[in-house]
Amino acid sequence: KNSGPVNNRIRTWFRTGGGGDDAVGATQQRRNKVCVLLTQVKEKVGEDAYVKLASSIKACNTVNNTDNVLSDVQNTAKEVLKSHPDLLKEFTMFLPASVRSN
Repeated sequence: KNSGPVNNRIRTWFRTGGGGDDAVGATQQRRNKVCVLLTQVKEKVGEDAYVKLASSIKACNTVNNTDNVLSDVQNTAKEVLKSHPDLLKEFTMFLPASVRSN
């Protein structure tokens, strides 16, 4: 059973959004931006804030009621980034519009 080439094609498509070898898909670009933002949180606000925010984000993947969980993520972000409005604004832009408007 050789699924290596298929998996490689799927990974390439995921990374590039189906584009050429040098293209980066929109989903991967978004992930890259979030990684940069979380690194900034870690550097500017501290390890504790980073861990708290990352744990809150991770909870989104384990709970079915995403609207409430996303509101919790937003509240956590407001709490840990309150002294860094620039980071909070940037982070909030990654949340769905329905959550941002609350």
